[in-house]
Amino acid sequence: MQCKMVEQAIEQIMAFYCRGAYFGFLFRCFGFSGG
Repeated sequence: MQCKMVEQAIEQIMAFYCRGAYFGFLFRCFGFSGG
């Protein structure tokens, strides 16, 4: 059964997406405050 593999893939994708959104938010904040 591949349930665990699917769960791991979803967790990795969610973690990567959250990190990307978080850094994008920081970049926008610093960009607006710096510019």
